[in-house]
Amino acid sequence: MNTEISRAELLQWVNDTLKLQLQKIEQLGTGAVYCQLVDAVHPGKVAMNKINWKAKQEYEFVNNFKVLQQTFSKLGIQKPIEVEKLTKCKYQDNLEFLQWLKKYMDQHVVPKDYDPQSKRGNAELDDQAAIIPKRNPERSRTSIRRDTFNSPNQLQSSSSIPKTNSFAHMEPYQKKQPSMQDLLIQIETLKQEKDYYFQKFKDLDFFIEGASQLTQEQMYKGIKDILYSTVDKSVIVLPNGELEVQGLPPSSEEQSSSQDVMQQEIDL
Repeated sequence: MNTEISRAELLQWVNDTLKLQLQKIEQLGTGAVYCQLVDAVHPGKVAMNKINWKAKQEYEFVNNFKVLQQTFSKLGIQKPIEVEKLTKCKYQDNLEFLQWLKKYMDQHVVPKDYDPQSKRGNAELDDQAAIIPKRNPERSRTSIRRDTFNSPNQLQSSSSIPKTNSFAHMEPYQKKQPSMQDLLIQIETLKQEKDYYFQKFKDLDFFIEGASQLTQEQMYKGIKDILYSTVDKSVIVLPNGELEVQGLPPSSEEQSSSQDVMQQEIDL
């Protein structure tokens, strides 16, 4: 790792090599620049037509890194790409990967006639592509709940109906209504579940993309492992398309339980 190379020197090297105007290491988290740096020393080996230089969302970054992973596999480069970390556009993760890539490229030669602008169709990274790592939303939500609902019964007491009025018969119904705090907690739970199943979708996408050499039985087992993996039994898709299951494989009882839970969530 070229730890002696500063951030400014690395950015200048990237800008000179690819004729870009990068200002932040975080901009590399889209994956587009990494792809073209590899293309510069291995012209024609990267599917440059699949690179999205205007990527704004994390799933678009993932697609760019898929191209990079396929190129590494084609060239036999034994370097794990931590897509989950790099697509968060955090400074340290992308700095370390760029330092490794600089060391790798120093062992190769960029052809003198290589035209980086023409190779990417004169596309440029937008200034807004430098994604700032997201803050923890849970902390801000917690502070809002504490300020707004300092007393859990505050909202309910303000809207309660006196027993003496003509609407007293509605009181039982009034008590059954969930509080605003309960609704916020439910919303947060649903968001966490959305992220959980979206991660499964990404894992399946990665697995199927690199599963052309697998048998039908291996495909079935891989998809099953991903679908029934839980928080304590995670599945990692390796660059070669194979799966690494962390923890014991799910038992038939756990699979049945997972299916019941998924059905209950769908019913809700």
